[in-house]
Amino acid sequence: MTDPQRDVFDAVMGLDAARMRGHIVDFQSARGNDAVVAELLVPVLGIIGEMWENGTLSVAHEHHGSQIIRNVIGEFRRKGSGPVHGKIVLACPPGELHDLPAHLFGLMLRDRGWQPVVLGADTPWTAILAAVRAVCADACILTGTRPGPLLMHSDRLRELSTVTKVFIGGGAVNGPAVRGVTPLPLDWPAAADVVAGALKTRQNRSVSPA
Repeated sequence: MTDPQRDVFDAVMGLDAARMRGHIVDFQSARGNDAVVAELLVPVLGIIGEMWENGTLSVAHEHHGSQIIRNVIGEFRRKGSGPVHGKIVLACPPGELHDLPAHLFGLMLRDRGWQPVVLGADTPWTAILAAVRAVCADACILTGTRPGPLLMHSDRLRELSTVTKVFIGGGAVNGPAVRGVTPLPLDWPAAADVVAGALKTRQNRSVSPA
C-alpha cells in the first residue's frame, strides 16, 4: 500500500470516520477526483473486500468504511461545476449487490461534463429501462463484480441498447460480447474517457448538417 492508502486503511480499521474522511478529502484536494478514485479508494476497497471475504475483517468494518466513502463521494459530486452535456444512468442489474463502484464512477463522469443518475444495487430491468426513458439518458452504464447477472439477461441488454447507448464495467466485462453493448477497460480513468468520448462523438454526429 502507498502511504495515503495506508492512512485510509488504518482509519477503517479504527472505525474512525473523521480521520478517514480527512485523509480522503486531503488527497482529493491535492490530486483531484480521478486520482482519489483510481489511486486511493479503489485499491483500499479492494483490500477491504479481500479481507472481508477471507474472514480477517468484520462486517462492521466493511460496512462502516463503505458508508464513509459513499458520503464523501456525495460531497465531492455536489461540488461539481461546469457545463452538463447530458445524463447517464448507472445501475447494478438484478443480483448485483455492490453499488459503490457506480457512485465512484459517477464522480469521474461528472468531471467530464455528464450528470450521473445512480440507481443503486440489485435494480430490476424494468426499473432501469424506465429510468433511462424518464431522464432521456444519453447512456446507461451497468456495473458488476461478475458477469453472471448480465449473461443471464442478454436479451434485456439488447432491448436496453435499442433505447440508449449501453456500457458495462467492472468484472461484468469478462463475459461474452453482446451486440450493441460496449465493454469498458478496467482502468478507471480510461473507462471514463471512453464513455465521454463515445457520447461526445455521438452528439456531434446528431448535430452535424445533412
